[in-house]
Amino acid sequence: MCRILAVKSNSSFNPTEDLKQFANISQNSKEFQGHGWGITFESNETNETENQGTKDTNEFNSNKSYSYKTYKNINPIWEDKLTIFPNTNCLISHTRSAFEDKGIVIENNMPFEDKNYSFIFNGELRGVKIRAEGRIGAEKIFNFIKKMIKQKNNQIKEGFETAIKLIKLKTEYVRGMNIILLEKSTQKLFITNIYNENEPDYYQMYYKTTKIKQQNKENQNITKTIICSDPYLFKKEDWSKIKTDKVMEF
Repeated sequence: MCRILAVKSNSSFNPTEDLKQFANISQNSKEFQGHGWGITFESNETNETENQGTKDTNEFNSNKSYSYKTYKNINPIWEDKLTIFPNTNCLISHTRSAFEDKGIVIENNMPFEDKNYSFIFNGELRGVKIRAEGRIGAEKIFNFIKKMIKQKNNQIKEGFETAIKLIKLKTEYVRGMNIILLEKSTQKLFITNIYNENEPDYYQMYYKTTKIKQQNKENQNITKTIICSDPYLFKKEDWSKIKTDKVMEF
């Protein structure tokens, strides 16, 4: 059970404040969220932090073909330096609470990604019977979703919806299944928010779209959409609930 965040804008923004808010949510969650964290973000800049740290604790990989970078750290997000990230148009981030405190290695940190997608997951499934490769359950779900998208001729939303329906059918018990899938080439976000009705306070996700009082170079009004496991500062005013049991596209 983890915490997840996505932020996208029609213009470049500094992600530091969003990450600090996400760190606060993670640190003050009722479940411990300190088994590492990760972020994938769009970037056309060369960042000085690339290649810093050790292989065991930091990972900063560049996907130059798609102008995305991914950073992972095995330490809690609230202990990390969150000012190192450059301006971006889009990011997804994940803080981890490892199931039964097992498998706490950086290879199990999300986001999981390939050249087309980046994926983050929060939830708990029991008795899952799907055929997909992966080190842990979340990675198997990611690969299963990609498989269904391919079967649906790369219609992402349709493939995502098909995958979720099949996972639910082939799972004995769904405590929670919250997913954010980023399509890198379009920066579209596909989101599902599913949970057992006994735990809405923990699994219900929220979103908010804000207007920034300035314009970008194309004279467009700047807007920013935030999707998160909890509202910033846990204050629900001006935040809307993500629809449950649906696939929403942002």
